Amino acid sequence: PFTAQAALSDGAGIEDLDLMSLLSNLTDNALAAAAQTEKPFVEVLLQERAGTLMVRVRNAILPDSVPDLGRTTKADRSAHGLGLKIVADICRKYNGELVTGREEGVFEVMCLLLLP
Repeated sequence: PFTAQAALSDGAGIEDLDLMSLLSNLTDNALAAAAQTEKPFVEVLLQERAGTLMVRVRNAILPDSVPDLGRTTKADRSAHGLGLKIVADICRKYNGELVTGREEGVFEVMCLLLLP
């Protein structure tokens, strides 16, 4: 299952390209990781509140896996592996923070951005 919830106002202060880059990179990574599991799922949450935007993506991962955020697992390494660098750059652009976490069978990435 893929679920998404979004509460983002028009003119929130994030550039369209930045929002698209965040969502496409994070969901692409989440879908690829979840597809390897017996019970795949991906959850996306966007929440704007008090001048901030939180983007959180949670997904299933293999039980004993420890994601290596510094490299790609895709075969064509020359065309992949930049996704989280792009996400981190966008977080810095908006004076935000990128946080990752892992618990049994679940990986989570959260971006908190300060909106202009």
